[in-house]
Amino acid sequence: MHEAIKFYLGGRLTLAPLENTIFPTSILDMGCGTGMWASQAAEAFPDADVLEVDLFSLPHSGFENAGAGHGRMALSPVCQRKVQREIPRDWFRARDGAGRNPNPNPRTNPKSPPGALFDIVHACFVFLHLAGFEEVLNRPLQLVKPGGWLLLDDAETVLRDSLGFQIVSERSKFQQLLQRYQERKNMNPRAGSAFQGILESSGIFSEVNVRKIVVPISRWEDGHTDIGVQRIAESLRRTMSRLLSAMQEDVDMGHWNSDAFDAAREEMTDQSRDMQMTIYMTWSRRREY
Repeated sequence: MHEAIKFYLGGRLTLAPLENTIFPTSILDMGCGTGMWASQAAEAFPDADVLEVDLFSLPHSGFENAGAGHGRMALSPVCQRKVQREIPRDWFRARDGAGRNPNPNPRTNPKSPPGALFDIVHACFVFLHLAGFEEVLNRPLQLVKPGGWLLLDDAETVLRDSLGFQIVSERSKFQQLLQRYQERKNMNPRAGSAFQGILESSGIFSEVNVRKIVVPISRWEDGHTDIGVQRIAESLRRTMSRLLSAMQEDVDMGHWNSDAFDAAREEMTDQSRDMQMTIYMTWSRRREY
């Protein structure tokens, strides 16, 4: 997905005007996955220290497994300057009003990444995977320096038609499976669409910008000329196909037979169907004090 989004952005890191507004010395990539965005950031800003964090182990070289299908491409000499560090899983869990973890784990010591504040904080397709993400989101907000940028990209993993109406699960086996899987995993399918309201109500940003990208899952409208969106659509369909395979192997989804998964895969390639998902790209600048 990173390469598809990079193509959509014309090779840029983000839609935010970073080069014209900031000279970053510290960058945080949360939920870095394969580390490709962090590597691109290190290339773009060679004087910046880039901290990349993920719940899974971060390999140091080559293309290695890092749990849940994560791996890392070989890094250039510039990118090898980055700090790589795992963080406790509890760092991503919601806190109560006093900042305590409501489900403490005595074997871990929850803490924020070292370095306190960053010129750029980035997270892509992270918060839809987190239960109680609204509370969790308050933490990276506080890590952005005054004048710095918070870059959040995420999806609304709810199937809609081209008129914007949600596709009811009774009409789509794919929607049934997706909804069931997200419920079992405590995922929030509307994380991306909630960003703008949360960021604006925080009161700490001088500007909150959002771009909404409607991505076709099945039918590609005739005359659609945005090749960047088409690349994202192709990548998203591959991601959804892999997700269906993961669902099929998940014991929690065991009561679904193979016919249901076959029907869902057919829906994704059925040109007569009208199914879309929406990706939200946000870039918000913290107020200067």
